[in-house]
Amino acid sequence: MVTSAIHRRWKGDVLISSLAEAGLPAASLVGPAKIATIEAKDADVLGRLPAQDRDVLTTILQEHFPH
Repeated sequence: MVTSAIHRRWKGDVLISSLAEAGLPAASLVGPAKIATIEAKDADVLGRLPAQDRDVLTTILQEHFPH
């Protein structure tokens, strides 16, 4: 889940380090505790999550969902 950073943060939330790269207009975070899926056709690509943020999220998700 990606949401505005003004919302109450949960453990494991990752603040997006580069809004420009992510294509977001305001401070935002990824909340790995709230996972949802949507059809790809319903999503618009705004940008990319910075590599350093993806690395942090990968570690968090691997801790929650070990192989």
